[in-house]
Amino acid sequence: MTLTPAITQWLTDHIGTLSYTQKIAASTSTTLYYVRDADDTGYVLRLYDNDGWNALEPDLCQHEAMALQAVTQIDLPTPRLIAHEPDPSVAGVSLLLMSQLEGAVVLKSDNMDDYLQQAADTLAKIHHAPITDFAWHFKRYTPLEKLIIPTWTTQNAIWEQIITTVRQSAPSSPTIFIHRDYHMANYLWQDGKLSGVVDWINACLGPAGMDVGHMRVNLAELHGVDIADKFLDAYKRANPDFIYHPYWDMVAVCDVYLYDDNPPIVYQPWVEYGITVLTDALILQRAEAYVASLLNR
Repeated sequence: MTLTPAITQWLTDHIGTLSYTQKIAASTSTTLYYVRDADDTGYVLRLYDNDGWNALEPDLCQHEAMALQAVTQIDLPTPRLIAHEPDPSVAGVSLLLMSQLEGAVVLKSDNMDDYLQQAADTLAKIHHAPITDFAWHFKRYTPLEKLIIPTWTTQNAIWEQIITTVRQSAPSSPTIFIHRDYHMANYLWQDGKLSGVVDWINACLGPAGMDVGHMRVNLAELHGVDIADKFLDAYKRANPDFIYHPYWDMVAVCDVYLYDDNPPIVYQPWVEYGITVLTDALILQRAEAYVASLLNR
């Protein structure tokens, strides 16, 4: 979606004259823009233009605004809420303007152990946040009644066990504040240090294992099962009170792979961030290997 005159007017009403705007290419679920004002201060603008998502969650704009306000309680660089407009009639679409963090997405490192530990330490800091009063709570992306063995798999028996397990009662887990979409493209790096966490639109109260599981399935696709396992070890070091249960890993893979019946493919933003060696065949292979590994836990 382009910046219409109505959207541009809304921006100038809040930050004055615009000196620069650029669509963020790696955004997939909604449209994002980099914006700069006359003083060259950087912002990020989100346009809630995903009709399917808006139909499922019509309060997305308010959700993200409240999440950005909540995370100011965490000792961690996060975007600062500048302004938001939940009413789409004002500018044709709901809008949210936030500050731009310094840093860039880094998907691989020459020192993966340090990379994973910093990511785990940051996630543990989020999970220890004193945020207990938040209106949004964890829910599965794929309802239990829609869990079926995918047509693309060669491991029907394994998926049958995964689905059977996920349909059972969830293990007891403390309800805490979670990011809900914690993965490598949602935190930034600067000079070898993790410099901030972005994309809080899915934040909610829920189990820590859901964040760990979502991160692990992404790592497994991008780098392999061994790296996903190393992240789990790193998170256990960062949060010794965490009680791991593979149930949440299984919920994560069901959310990612059973939401529809399309086979796993290369996540396009990874290509845009410079990872060009992946193929759809390799992603499928790694996905199957990761799912199988969960039964050994």
